[in-house]
Amino acid sequence: MDGSAPIGMRICKFQIHTVTMGRAGTPGEETKGGDELRLSARDFPDLKDGDIVEIYHVEDEFSRLLLQVKNTSFRADVGHNTISVEDSIAKTFQLRAYQNVIVKPVPFKEVELNLLELTLKDQYFSRSDMWRNRNALVGSCAHLHKKLEFGCGRTTVHEMWAKGGRVACGTIGENTKIVYRSMTANVYIFIQMSVEMWEFDHYGDLYFEKSIKGFLTDLFKKWQKQQANHDVTIVMFSRTFYDADSLEEFPCKMREGLLRDYKDRFYEDFYRIVVQNEKYDDWTFALIKLKTIFHSYNKTVLNFHNHPGVQLPRAYNSSASEGNVLEVLNMGLNVFEKHTVDRSFERTGQMCVVITPSTGVFEVDRELLTLTKQKSIDYGIGNDLVFMGEQPLHVVPLFILHNKRNWKKSGIEEPVDYAIPNWLNYSYYTSKDADPHVFVPRIRIPEKVLAAIHNGTPLMEEPAPTEKMDTDVASTPNRRKNKNTGKLQGNRPRGGRRLSESAAGPVNFAQKFLLGESRTQVASGVEAVHGSFLLSSSLETANPLRPNATKILENKPLEQPLSDQQRKPTKSPNPRHQRSLINPLAPSKIPVKLTSNRRRWVDIFPTDTSGAAVQTHHFRGTSHSEDAQNTLSKSPASDGARDTESPSSRVRPLDDGDRVNSEPIRDGDGDEGSTIEEEVGVGGSDAAVKSPRRIKTNRAASDVRGSPALSTGIWGNEHKKTIGTKKSYVWGITGEMEWSPNMTTGVDWKALTIPASLPITTDYLPDRRAIQNDYLVSDYSVLPEEPDMSPVNHAQGDAQEPSRYYSRPLSLRELYEELMCQRLQQGFQLISGSKTYTVDADFRVSEKISRKSHLNTQSEQCFLSLGRVFHRIRMDLSNITVTRFTPRHPYRIPRIDYKYRFMVPDMNRYEVSWVTFSHERFEEFNWNYLDFCILTKGRGDYPLEHPQMKCWKGQYFVLPCSQSIIKKISDDQSNSRCDIWNLFDRSPEEYDAMCDGFMRVIEMCNRMKRVQRGRKVNPAKRQPAPSRVLSLLGRSTHLNAISSPDLHGSQSAPTKNPSPLAVQYTSLEAFKAASNSLGLEVPSPHGSPARTSGLSVMSPLQDILEAMKAPFENIVTFQKQTDLQPGFFLSYEAVEWVMENLGIPCSELASELFSRMITDRLIVHASGKRSFPFVCGFYLYNIVQPGETRHPIEMELEDCDIDFDQVWIECAIANPAKGRLRFLEDRTRELGLLKQDHGIMSAEAALDRNNPYPFSSKKSCLINVDMYYRGSNRLEWAVANYHSTFTPDCAFEIELKWLQASGPMFGELMQVWGRRCPSNGFHLIPVPGDPFALPSKASSDPLRMPIFVPLQCDRIIGIIKASLHVEEDPRVYQKLVHMQEAILHRFGFISLQENARRIDVMTNSREYVHVSGGMFAMIPAHDNSKELEQLVEDCNTLPLAGYWWAWNNCLTKKWRAANTGDEAFLDKMLADFRRFCSNDESRLEDLWSEYTLETPILQF
Repeated sequence: MDGSAPIGMRICKFQIHTVTMGRAGTPGEETKGGDELRLSARDFPDLKDGDIVEIYHVEDEFSRLLLQVKNTSFRADVGHNTISVEDSIAKTFQLRAYQNVIVKPVPFKEVELNLLELTLKDQYFSRSDMWRNRNALVGSCAHLHKKLEFGCGRTTVHEMWAKGGRVACGTIGENTKIVYRSMTANVYIFIQMSVEMWEFDHYGDLYFEKSIKGFLTDLFKKWQKQQANHDVTIVMFSRTFYDADSLEEFPCKMREGLLRDYKDRFYEDFYRIVVQNEKYDDWTFALIKLKTIFHSYNKTVLNFHNHPGVQLPRAYNSSASEGNVLEVLNMGLNVFEKHTVDRSFERTGQMCVVITPSTGVFEVDRELLTLTKQKSIDYGIGNDLVFMGEQPLHVVPLFILHNKRNWKKSGIEEPVDYAIPNWLNYSYYTSKDADPHVFVPRIRIPEKVLAAIHNGTPLMEEPAPTEKMDTDVASTPNRRKNKNTGKLQGNRPRGGRRLSESAAGPVNFAQKFLLGESRTQVASGVEAVHGSFLLSSSLETANPLRPNATKILENKPLEQPLSDQQRKPTKSPNPRHQRSLINPLAPSKIPVKLTSNRRRWVDIFPTDTSGAAVQTHHFRGTSHSEDAQNTLSKSPASDGARDTESPSSRVRPLDDGDRVNSEPIRDGDGDEGSTIEEEVGVGGSDAAVKSPRRIKTNRAASDVRGSPALSTGIWGNEHKKTIGTKKSYVWGITGEMEWSPNMTTGVDWKALTIPASLPITTDYLPDRRAIQNDYLVSDYSVLPEEPDMSPVNHAQGDAQEPSRYYSRPLSLRELYEELMCQRLQQGFQLISGSKTYTVDADFRVSEKISRKSHLNTQSEQCFLSLGRVFHRIRMDLSNITVTRFTPRHPYRIPRIDYKYRFMVPDMNRYEVSWVTFSHERFEEFNWNYLDFCILTKGRGDYPLEHPQMKCWKGQYFVLPCSQSIIKKISDDQSNSRCDIWNLFDRSPEEYDAMCDGFMRVIEMCNRMKRVQRGRKVNPAKRQPAPSRVLSLLGRSTHLNAISSPDLHGSQSAPTKNPSPLAVQYTSLEAFKAASNSLGLEVPSPHGSPARTSGLSVMSPLQDILEAMKAPFENIVTFQKQTDLQPGFFLSYEAVEWVMENLGIPCSELASELFSRMITDRLIVHASGKRSFPFVCGFYLYNIVQPGETRHPIEMELEDCDIDFDQVWIECAIANPAKGRLRFLEDRTRELGLLKQDHGIMSAEAALDRNNPYPFSSKKSCLINVDMYYRGSNRLEWAVANYHSTFTPDCAFEIELKWLQASGPMFGELMQVWGRRCPSNGFHLIPVPGDPFALPSKASSDPLRMPIFVPLQCDRIIGIIKASLHVEEDPRVYQKLVHMQEAILHRFGFISLQENARRIDVMTNSREYVHVSGGMFAMIPAHDNSKELEQLVEDCNTLPLAGYWWAWNNCLTKKWRAANTGDEAFLDKMLADFRRFCSNDESRLEDLWSEYTLETPILQF
């Protein structure tokens, strides 16, 4: 590895061996022993760990294998002069067993890779995981299809590049660029249904057929061949214009969805979701569904508002250029920018694909374009445009910017502005059925020219339209004041001539225009270009059979020159609005200044022999280098003999199944390190002149990727070169490739099949002058905790399992790397070549930062960038300094409100929705708080729950299993009824089993190992429920926590004073009063001698405690448990034992007995806090040992400065079969059956103070993500927010938030929890944080919407409509909500605990989740009726009476099981729910008759 001289080659006998499958289950995977290579130490005495050997047959020198020697490679069982290689590797490289091979050590640098592509599947890799994985790979060797493991993450080698060509193996060094491509990404496919979709292309196919039968079919086949399993959403979208002059021409209900463009035209945008968040192996059904919708799409959209007797303006579909392309991109960006919320651990990467029949020209809004560009670049989201039209002869894509100001002022179509969006990746699809020998025109000749040629009449001479514009610009008085214009004059070629007024016809003009001899300039910012005549013939190339829609030719005939009146608006007295033309047929003539945005994606592209990045789907007819074309065309993702990358020349690609033939890399250039040197693209070095099509780069000497020079001062004084202005080409995503008319573009199949994630490195760094003039500089220091000041690790038990109370402080190196990881996770990129180990002693940034002297100090620093924001992290001997460079003049971020009509699957009409397009300011992010949160690991003054903290979130529900009912509904095809759930008619034994199962779930989350207590309940001795009181209630015997929001009171702080009931407990006055008033049997003072050996309620507390210690009871645990003192017990099991053995009828009174034990200091909470009350549930308590003054855990917590509940998950349990006192007392008083009694009131007051956490509130706890010790070398932690109380009739929520955790390890932890829960009677499912995504929420998903299911019953609607106007009878709507809740219960829905706070159903909506976890339901609030009336326009239904129904989009195939059901079960549930709400079989009316006005109303 040190580059020493290679040892001589050796001829050995070759053998093959097999290895045991690794965890990924693939032969050839690198196991912990590194068993890829086996050899004898006697034959290779000079080889050592880390050396690289080359293996190939003597007669087959073209197939060579590189492997790395490890300590485990030396085996004693290998024979003399014998070498053995793993079987799958030998087959890939065509190495034959029992034949001689040459084994030759090679220097590490000689075979170092330039680029390595790795693929991911079914896992989530954050950008910090990619960086850590990249660091682990440096210094290793890779070959094609090699399986790599890092922690819990698994990757596969997909492709490798070295010295401009693809290779089959190589070494990974510091300068190797690593690209991560995902086979399970989140993909949004948008299909533009413009008017061209119903037209024919040059070969007679509809553009829609070309899109679906051609492109999408090929794309899905490539996915299947590559085994890609993306999470796909398919959306059809279009824009409808209306011929109307005023808003009054439209009906009132139609106006809410109308918008106006810059020409004051009325329009509506329609979106239809065809497939939403689905993963399929076979996408044939989706193609069939698309074809079915296509036949009725145009008619449905254009006639959507047509009703009998209603006069509407004429509606017509827009063209592709006038469509809502940027709007649809922003819809996807709004979804992708929230990728940290509802984080899935099964996918990595995001991509938007827009399929359009356009040729590449669009009319867009300027502000929306700026916003879309900045969001796409900052968030690192890949946007791909796939054009079905023919590629024109000018640069594409080309955006025509709306000129709102001039249009609204004059009403005349003036010269417009243009932009070249180099941040978009685009492709042109050519059908496989197309004949490559048939000429297809790429430019459309104007009809008047064709007519003149046909008639044989000469064309009238016309002056060049661009010459007058240049004349106007040149004659502007303030032109010399414009600095940008002044710079332009020096860059114009000397030989260029102005176009003359007497140009010799259109031919001469076209020749000069093609040669680029017009005055040109590119405006800063959006690379805008302008002109009144932008090749009207080339903009309309989509279809020669279609009538010419070019308005310029229609309004301004060629026979007449432009009048002065028409030219006049182009002049502007304000030089800011005066711009010159750019030639779209020769954009490479104008180099532009390089920015960080242009270099955001540069490190994902391979490089040719000149070192310039190249996109593999762009081809030149003549000038493209032959070696690059032949090499770059051989992409594993580009399979098939008739792929459409190059219509002119097709090269057979290298298939993944083909055997690999590779030549060894012999002549390696010495790469001395990563530095950034200056490079001038125009008028610079000789290299730039020799390569006019690309920026010449010499990567052999240094890692130069087109960034400015490192000069003196902050950038290091070792680079003292003349600072130049870095230039690049205006076209292209990297700015390194020159555009030319003979360039043809195919389909970027690799990007569409296995999209690449944003690279973790870039190469752009602004120069020193830009930093001083354009940036504000600030810094702060982060000092890690001193090792000698940290508390002692009080580890208990196994040394591999440290104490959860102890938090090991981060070392200086760990903190330095973690600060880098956090910035990489937030979208920053590490600037390659900026890492220096010796910093100059004179460090001067600006006048605000004083001079710092670090003489003879070894330091390390790195630079990171995100757009225009740069950070420098510097590590010294004792601290870390973070320097932030924020732009002095930040961009203005527009905020655009957008309305549209939307239809989701299972919806039968388009509904109005709205969204806001905006962008966050990265320069305002509170990095200081985040860095100290990482330093303290979320403890102390920097918790993770800060409102401005951007962390990763995942929400999960713990739901009861209902596998038997789900199976019954799914299997019974003859019966379609689904209202067969009886969730609230469970027996007491079923409730007990659910509570016991939940206890085991929490034990699993707490990593507890204890003997489970066997239930010893005798059903005959269980206290029966008071049937008299329950019959008066008219309800079942369960405790409806939804209807009991004060189940545990509202006191949030514990009290140290004994409760009134505890004071009176010895006389049992309060206990008898409570029992007698409720009709409960008072237990005998002597108890049951068969079970308690004479114990009773009157027995001494010490005797009761001693009986609990009996080993056969399994209540008190004395065995060794990590982080707990011996003699602990769980409060729920203790209460259950007391009720069984002392005959106490309810858990509340049993809890009072233990409260007295806390008062008498017989027991104490496991934290050692004597003031902590007794709470029935999963709460840990200890028996106080004799002579114990202070609890050991309490002292340990003081040393570690952490609370007990921050590391233990504890929650109360409300068992409806045991906790009867409050339920019966509240309900009977409500019915007037119970008089006010002092004893009951005293008991109620005492019980309210028992639980310090109110019902439906949440607690938080720190959890160790590496809970099962998978060997992570990183401190990984997260925060779990969970409900403080569990009740079997409500969903239990666990919300996870994290910053410092790896995606693969976190995903494996959740999968372990999910697999273990069903054995305890529950199942864990992921759920969205906003399940309904109503547009009223600012952060809602714009591509999701719930389905409204109305109650359709004439009798019910008539009663409610009449009662809503009668103020003296408000109970009608309350009874309606009560009935709606009963319907949900019959269909298997349970309430969310948050409904307990929403007592007033008139002002609060109520949310429910199905026990399967596949769907949600909401009962809307009465106050939201106006919003409902806007969204639901059916006059025959009542918007107030209905439900919002939403699917769980987080429930992927990996989480589906017997407890969740399949898609057929979900569809069957919705179908029967709709039938029930539409009064099918009079089920709705029969249920309504059970709820009369005289029925008592239970409070919710």
